[in-house]
Amino acid sequence: MSETVSRKRGRKASLSKPIILDAAQALIEKNGVGALSMRKLAARLGVEAMSLYYHVSSKDELVDAVVDRLVQKIEPPAPSGDWKADIRTIAADFRAVAVCSPNVATILLSRQVFTTGVLSLTDAVLAALQQAGLDTERSLYAARAILSYVMGALLREVHPDATASNNKSEKMDRHAETIAMTALPHVAAAAPQLLRRAGEPEYRFGLDLLLDAIEVQAAR
Repeated sequence: MSETVSRKRGRKASLSKPIILDAAQALIEKNGVGALSMRKLAARLGVEAMSLYYHVSSKDELVDAVVDRLVQKIEPPAPSGDWKADIRTIAADFRAVAVCSPNVATILLSRQVFTTGVLSLTDAVLAALQQAGLDTERSLYAARAILSYVMGALLREVHPDATASNNKSEKMDRHAETIAMTALPHVAAAAPQLLRRAGEPEYRFGLDLLLDAIEVQAAR
């Protein structure tokens, strides 16, 4: 038996699902889920692509497993009797986990994932929203609105190039000049906020605004 064949068999024997998920998550965080392939994953692990199928049946199953492992880090809180507080807790826990793996977390915006972890978290959110008075259908709409808001706010935090920066830079100076040249009074008044990245106060304000709107809907 050649040394090369022996090394390949050794790597295959040492493969495990957690190792595969670690590598897949790293690739997703680096290049996005669209760039993930079984071939690239196998190359990263130094194995043949076919050896991955002993642990996952397809790329779809792999992506779902990566997302589920991330979400499993969140333990849904027991109902407190205050539905807004429960939603804030779930949103904060999700945000804390997602900020470390934003490209994995945002998969939930474009893909339906029906795994134990995701469904358990979804159930906790729906329970809180139905406690607010929403029916099943409207609670699902509200849950998706909350997810979209939390992820949108997260992306503004973790991808600063997509928004303004707090640093005084030539780019920010150009933006300030553009605002001044427009002579739009409301935009000019909001310029200090427009020229800095969204922070915690803005995130909390937006979430409270959304929860207040849900409360109004539930009362109808």
